[in-house]
Amino acid sequence: MEKNQTFNQKAPIFIQIRKFLNIILLQSFAAAIWLLALPKEAEHAVLLGYSLKKLALLLPIFMLPIAGYLFLLLLGRNAKLQECFQKDGKREKTARSMIIGGVFVSLSIWIFAFFFHFLRWSEDIGIYLRLLPILVSYLVFGIQAIVFVPFFLFKVKRSSAKTKLDQNSPVFLIVLGTLMVLLLVIELTGLGKSPVWVSTTTLGIPLLEGQIWFLCGVIALMVLAMFAWSAVPGKTKWDSFRHKDILIFFFLWLMALMIWMSLPLPEHNYFAPSVRAPNFEKYPFSDAEQYDYNSLYVYFGSIQNFVISKPLYVSFLAILHFIGGFSYTTTIFLQTIVLAFFPSILFLIGKELHSRLGGIGIAILVILREVNAIQASTISNVSNSKLLLSDLPATLVVAIMVLVIIRWFKRSDQRVSHHVFILGGLTAVLNLMRIQTIMFIPFILLLTVMRYFKKPKKILYACAVFLLTVGTLLAPTLIRNHSITGVYWLDNPSSSSALYSFFIRGSEMDVEIPDVETSQDILDRNFSIISQSLSQNFSQLMAFILDNVFRNLISTILIFPVRLGNSLPLIEYVRVTQPFWSEVYSQPNFLNTVVVFVNIVIIALGYFTVHKRSHWSAFTAFLVYLVYNLSSAVVRLSGWRFIQPVDWIIIVFFVIGLVEIIKWAAKKIFSNDIQITKEPLVMGSIDKPGSHRNYLGNIIVGIVFVISCAFIPLREILFPPLYADIPQSEICKEIEAYIKNSEYSELTGSINTFCAAEDVRIFKGAGFYPRFFKEGEGYYDRSYDPYFGYQEYARLVFRMVGQNGKIYIKTENPDLNFENGALVYALGRIEPRPGVQLVIIATQDPQIIISTPILTGNDVFLID
Repeated sequence: MEKNQTFNQKAPIFIQIRKFLNIILLQSFAAAIWLLALPKEAEHAVLLGYSLKKLALLLPIFMLPIAGYLFLLLLGRNAKLQECFQKDGKREKTARSMIIGGVFVSLSIWIFAFFFHFLRWSEDIGIYLRLLPILVSYLVFGIQAIVFVPFFLFKVKRSSAKTKLDQNSPVFLIVLGTLMVLLLVIELTGLGKSPVWVSTTTLGIPLLEGQIWFLCGVIALMVLAMFAWSAVPGKTKWDSFRHKDILIFFFLWLMALMIWMSLPLPEHNYFAPSVRAPNFEKYPFSDAEQYDYNSLYVYFGSIQNFVISKPLYVSFLAILHFIGGFSYTTTIFLQTIVLAFFPSILFLIGKELHSRLGGIGIAILVILREVNAIQASTISNVSNSKLLLSDLPATLVVAIMVLVIIRWFKRSDQRVSHHVFILGGLTAVLNLMRIQTIMFIPFILLLTVMRYFKKPKKILYACAVFLLTVGTLLAPTLIRNHSITGVYWLDNPSSSSALYSFFIRGSEMDVEIPDVETSQDILDRNFSIISQSLSQNFSQLMAFILDNVFRNLISTILIFPVRLGNSLPLIEYVRVTQPFWSEVYSQPNFLNTVVVFVNIVIIALGYFTVHKRSHWSAFTAFLVYLVYNLSSAVVRLSGWRFIQPVDWIIIVFFVIGLVEIIKWAAKKIFSNDIQITKEPLVMGSIDKPGSHRNYLGNIIVGIVFVISCAFIPLREILFPPLYADIPQSEICKEIEAYIKNSEYSELTGSINTFCAAEDVRIFKGAGFYPRFFKEGEGYYDRSYDPYFGYQEYARLVFRMVGQNGKIYIKTENPDLNFENGALVYALGRIEPRPGVQLVIIATQDPQIIISTPILTGNDVFLID
């Protein structure tokens, strides 16, 4: 065919392309009419009452048909271009290019349409409404480009075979019936709706309806693309590309990292309050402050005779500080780099249980749910990647554990695999993050019996490997804590006092609590009270536990919102505006009942689909959820933070059920002749026989486990503290040198006398989290708390590491050069403790703060 030979305009492909372009032209006119029908901006009108901006938007609308007809004209004259639609080989490349291009255009528009609201790109909804006609036009064009391939380029014949959705299976009906019964019990009894308060939190952060609609569109688009791709004969490099899972894994990690980091730090949250003078920097507070402060103990080596709570998370934060310094923003960034692997791990779980598409869908919903949690930081006390809390790191560990369990049960080799060793390490790691997860030790032993049932030698061997691994990794912490407290315990023995109070609070028991002195006495007393409560008040205690189990269940089910019958504005379905999830928010009406039923049908279908492929995988995932739920409920903890490490499991089943429904609908609409289930993106995971043992990999993993679990004892043994324990007289000399060269040099003698007194506290170390409070300010109405309660005096509050302590000094001066981590000296009386009298911030330009009572003559340094 010559270069300029005229194309036969009666050829079927030419006719189809012309029809395709005519449709695009019609939809462009429809989009233009839609745009022009929007309310006018009279003050900016230039033509027929329309503004120049609105008229300019007509240009991208008509660009598509104009470009299309120019292409058609060129096609009729260019022989090489004609070959792209007629010649074998080139025709296939053209088809695949159209599919890829169509997916790119439609997916980009779909993402923009929803993420405009999800990430709050603009508060001006008018901008969005003006862009909507263009977005819809281009979205439809992208879908049309995909559909053009199987319906025109490589026309697929419809099949008369019937497509069935497996919904009559006993497993599906059992799961559906169980969920319905549980929800009915909740409605009839009120279990879980308002448990007796111990440490319950608000219900878990839910997804938004719009986020579920967004995922449905993504899945439908991918299934449509796979349908079109399957219609094209031949294979591509992607089909045989071996590392596609690694590519998807890191793409999802990068996507989570970029989206989460694009969101701002919480403006105000209980665990990260508003910035204050003197530095106007973000600092942690409450539990988050305790973990970060303890990590600074570890970093500086100031941990002698100090038991660290949640030692593994504290060690993790210490490593982050070693890498990035003490900036809250940098620490959060480094933490997010690690936590962003969570959606990628769930992708691998979804692939193992169902397909790559299922895994991608699960990852997308989890990323979006974290977006909700971050955006809710200022309006609700949540736990997310922007806060220094252990909940999300524990969630990541549990997800890895579930992935290992699934692969362990799918492994077909006959030997005891290395998965037992890895599960032992993960269990130890989890125990050092949350002590109640000790329940996972007997749970993994139970799984071992199930995995090697009727093989007693393998059961004994696997149990021995597991217990030896757990024991070896926990031993350094147990030995260190024993050397300090005299008891073998993973946490401070005094922390178990809260545990027994959980058992007796709200009950009718009248228990006498004896005084104790030693750590061993504390543990004996606490477990004695727990034992009494179990024996004397068993039924009521079980009711308390059941109440918390059901609260966790409610929190889990309501990840999928039930609000369509609440008559809300549309914006509420795509943007977090208020903490509606604090308690059960669904109004009882027909539409909400339908939503609940549809949700549990999808969940049941997802469970059944996984069960059909690997019944052990479905069952063990459910058991992990149940055991973790119980481990929290036993000590009467429930709600968002306490069920967060496992509530994502229901998202797994929901997404898998959703994918199955959309695949079934695609087969119904298009054809059964195209086997889209065999495409690389939609194909389920294939069980593989056990491979040779990777000894080097196991050794590396073992070293990582040992360093992680023994980090604090190793830090204490191998490296000296950054602030040596020097005599107080030496510290006083250093203080004297600063005073002599300051404006307060006339106070040198008084301060020296004060410093040498026996009943004076002397601090030298690094100062952290400096916060200045004006008179009447604080974080809460607790007058007994001189640090953070509302007080009638202005003060500077900070923490010290070296000579560890919490410090405040009464001062009216907020204008201080107090760099976070600066060298600080402090002097104060031991009893009473109204705060310190002197603070020296030892920067290049040293600052000396003398308490306001001394400056005003209401106090003196000298002690009678």
